[in-house]
Amino acid sequence: MIQVVPKLSSGSAIVGNRLMSRHFTIRVQQEDRTGPGFELLMQVHDGRPQCREVRVTSQPSGREVQNQDLRVARLEDWIEQGCSVFGTFTVSEEGTVRSAIRLDPESLKVARKDVRAVRRDGRRKISDELLRQVAEVYRANVDDRPTAAVADHFGKAHRTAGLYVRLAREAGFLGASVRGRAGERS
Repeated sequence: MIQVVPKLSSGSAIVGNRLMSRHFTIRVQQEDRTGPGFELLMQVHDGRPQCREVRVTSQPSGREVQNQDLRVARLEDWIEQGCSVFGTFTVSEEGTVRSAIRLDPESLKVARKDVRAVRRDGRRKISDELLRQVAEVYRANVDDRPTAAVADHFGKAHRTAGLYVRLAREAGFLGASVRGRAGERS
């Protein structure tokens, strides 16, 4: 059983051609009701529903949370299913609410496919323009942790920012690195 709970007063966001709350929770309870329940705290960021936190809790009369419960967690399926049920209004290209979505199986299947496409297509593409921006941010912060500045600027993990910096060097937007410190060889 999947239940979607919007966070009141969080505002609305457009996801693909659907309108949904900016923050919401997807609750999943296993069929047998003895296993743990899952809560996925969701946030719409850059037009994409993203899972920001997962909580696993045992039921009062159920067993404890076990390793096997984590192995069977189907986060992507739950996100797609929850978002397809939750995004119940379509939005026109001008941004006006058009119509409520029917909750019949065929309509939900189409909605789920739309959510999957939005989540997949919304992932950042590593383009030359992105790598140019990485080089600019890196150079502007070369005296004070430039890779951390890239991570902060793009909202990415430090490891991902390091990848961006390496790709910017390989693409020729940044010069070769100086061993043991930030910067570029002249």
